[in-house]
Amino acid sequence: MRKRLIAAVAGLAVASVSGALTAQEGALERLEVPVVVDAGTLAALIEAEDRRVVTPQLEAFLSDADESIRARALLGFARVGDPTRVAQIGSVLADPSARVRAYAAFALSRLDYDMLAAAAAAKVRAVELLLPLLEDSAPVAAEAAWAVGMIGASASQVRGHLQEGRLPAPVMAALLNVWWRLDGADAATTAGFAAYPLAEVRLAAANTLRRLDDPNGLPTLEKLLLDTNAEVRLAAVRGLREAPLRAAEDHLEALLGDRDRRIVCAALEWVSAGWAAEETVSDETFEAVLRRSFDRALHVRRCALSALSAATGRSVATDRLLEALDESELAVRVQAMGALARMAPDVAVLAVERLTGGDEFDTAALVGERTGTEIDALAALVVAAEEPAWVESWLDAVDGAPRITMLRLLIPVDGASVYRLVAAMPLDDPGVLGLIGAAHAAAPATLDIEAAADLSDRLWRAYYDAPIQGSRRHAALRAFVAIDEPLARRRAELIFEDGDRAIRVWALARWRDEVTLPELSALLAPQWTDRIPEDYRAIAADVIALEESSPRVRFVTERGEFVVALRPDWAPLTSLQFARLAQENRFETASFYRVIAGFVSQGGPADEAGTPRLRNEDAPIEHSRGVIAMALSGRDTGTEHFYVTHAPQPHLRGAYPIFGEVLEGQRVVERLQPGDAMQVVMEPAR
Repeated sequence: MRKRLIAAVAGLAVASVSGALTAQEGALERLEVPVVVDAGTLAALIEAEDRRVVTPQLEAFLSDADESIRARALLGFARVGDPTRVAQIGSVLADPSARVRAYAAFALSRLDYDMLAAAAAAKVRAVELLLPLLEDSAPVAAEAAWAVGMIGASASQVRGHLQEGRLPAPVMAALLNVWWRLDGADAATTAGFAAYPLAEVRLAAANTLRRLDDPNGLPTLEKLLLDTNAEVRLAAVRGLREAPLRAAEDHLEALLGDRDRRIVCAALEWVSAGWAAEETVSDETFEAVLRRSFDRALHVRRCALSALSAATGRSVATDRLLEALDESELAVRVQAMGALARMAPDVAVLAVERLTGGDEFDTAALVGERTGTEIDALAALVVAAEEPAWVESWLDAVDGAPRITMLRLLIPVDGASVYRLVAAMPLDDPGVLGLIGAAHAAAPATLDIEAAADLSDRLWRAYYDAPIQGSRRHAALRAFVAIDEPLARRRAELIFEDGDRAIRVWALARWRDEVTLPELSALLAPQWTDRIPEDYRAIAADVIALEESSPRVRFVTERGEFVVALRPDWAPLTSLQFARLAQENRFETASFYRVIAGFVSQGGPADEAGTPRLRNEDAPIEHSRGVIAMALSGRDTGTEHFYVTHAPQPHLRGAYPIFGEVLEGQRVVERLQPGDAMQVVMEPAR
């Protein structure tokens, strides 16, 4: 029953996504995540992953008679990330089960090698173990291909496999998707894949060419603009963004006429990049973009308005942007404000005067009921106008997030004044902590010795006294290091004893060659949690119950509704927390604050309100179109902010925990605009 349900869900996901890679076009079979139904076993796995430690139970699972348990244990090794386990994981590569060997390859790709003094040697050994697997069965070889790229093999070690072209399609696609990561990678090796029969392989070629810093790949990307698959065309347009504008103009009529709005937006971004690089703005191209600024599709309209800001010297562009300030759509007004803020100061003045109706500048009246993205755009416009009285009025009239937004925008303008202001502010807001580091970097000599010492002491106490699970702790430490790194180095021993492994890893990356490092065992110490074994057994029972209920979440927005299937098998703690937050109406005031056509729709509540930080639950799940994943500000920083993909994003693989997939309404996801509110409702158990 379980397998039939998964198959049905997967079918719905493909059917609901227009332009996705269908079976006929060459979509490739994916590696399944083993489902654990025994609460005791699952509790032991979750405890090891949550505490980031290889426990005796986790090791014992590698010898279990059930291949699903062995494979799931290797997923645990991947999530723990202990880099001393290369040999132990390598010994499993001879397992008779292909699924186990595939998960062993994935585990090798996610180890924290940089914790080791001999990191380079450990990576070389891991790659040596993985290369023979490229000749294994397709699922194993594909995971090995991903792994050699994630670890960092040399291009010369796998170039022959690509040039021969004899590997199965899933392996070729994986190798191509990681090719750009390899030292010595070139565009010539991938050129022949522009005509490969399977769309997924052509897409992988386009994605890697997009990220290779090799101009020799541009002709191949230009060929792929004519591909029959929309995903491939989209990747090709995005990869050509830095190509000369004349190339865009050669294809502009076809690109702007494409039925896929993601491709139209990518084409407009290409034109905008060319104009910003001071390339000639031809009348024909300008008129085509101007027409698109009236398009019924909001993403297209917004992209065109953004492009118009780069058409310097065109008064018609300024007039159109000023006119857009009066539109009823919030997202269009916000885009117009942002575009006008990038133009000359006198244009920003005209925009503010239009928004105030020509009346005297009054911050309270101007801000009014505006929230979120609109306030951010308005603040940028006020700063761009270069009217000191307007800025002073803003800072006097508002507090909270709008005030922090203004101060952040002012740092490049007058970092010293901002530094003096924020140094005196309470340190209980992560936003203030972020400002301190940026202001210090802009004007380090602003504070006198006494004031600097006082701020340093306050930041240290804010870090040291903060709960280990809280986001404020990370922000306070970063601010402390930013303003007084010599003192931070002297206290490195205390920082390396932090119960939060993410902080220890951050400190290691920053000071590897500058301080005396602790023993590896200290760096690899278990992550602190306040959970006891009974808690993990209760969590495991909840995860299994959630799994059995086939959990679905309905997102209600003004653009329509979309439904997401949560996948506790992919990410148990993440799915469980998201379901709990939805049941508690935590998303009642949430919005989609970051929406990039062809990339993601990202949203969440305005504040984190003490939501526990989650460990990364990495899994070998593709970042395909229509997956939902945690938005992060660093490893192990997930809380309640998430994104839904508009298109495949293979470069994100492994770094962001995926915990669900869209079943219905992918078109709604892609119609969302910045500022759109949401209601998140857990559907009744089925």
